[in-house]
Amino acid sequence: MEAPLMPEPSGRSQESSFSLVPAAGDQFTTIRSAIANAVTRVGEKIMFKRAAALTSLPFALESTTALSVGLYAHNSTAPVEAKGLSGTVGGAALVRLRGDNLKSLLLSHSKEDVRGAEWRKEYRGLERALARQLVGFETLGIKHSPTDKSSEPVQDGPLPLYAQEFNTYGPLAARLPRYEGLDLTTVGRSLEQWSTASGIENGSVEVVEYVKWKVGEDA
Repeated sequence: MEAPLMPEPSGRSQESSFSLVPAAGDQFTTIRSAIANAVTRVGEKIMFKRAAALTSLPFALESTTALSVGLYAHNSTAPVEAKGLSGTVGGAALVRLRGDNLKSLLLSHSKEDVRGAEWRKEYRGLERALARQLVGFETLGIKHSPTDKSSEPVQDGPLPLYAQEFNTYGPLAARLPRYEGLDLTTVGRSLEQWSTASGIENGSVEVVEYVKWKVGEDA
């Protein structure tokens, strides 16, 4: 609670009228003091219950690999302009991307970079669908359950993420012509095909870690 609350990048603080997170250049504040300030401003009780870090190996600056996090919260009551997510069930998926042309797809070089902007929007849809999948279905592991190291999925009960039918991405894939033929039988097969269909060269998309929390459950 006494750790510093990391500031947001310059410009991000203007996206909404209220945020717990300080902008770059603001006075140093701890997590505890930020929560106390928020309680004073909004008049609601705020408790810090749980925290987790999603991590993977660091990459070189010129690497053809990148990490991103997909987030989703069910039954959210937060306004559209609010930062962060709130709800009764939340999920986060840490996704690793690889590709020879990944840098050009991820970074905006100009306003005329239409394909890059389209790709990023499509990828955000996939990212969010993965987090929704975690929230909507009980999941045991990623490619196999923690108690079963075999490649065969468990037939009864919760399945590993990659063995689940990718229901949360179906409606979005149906609206985008390049993904109409995507095999949604399982999350694993969908991710194998998505990178090529999206235009990533010699690449891959994979989930390397995830967390899921429910209101009221034990920490």
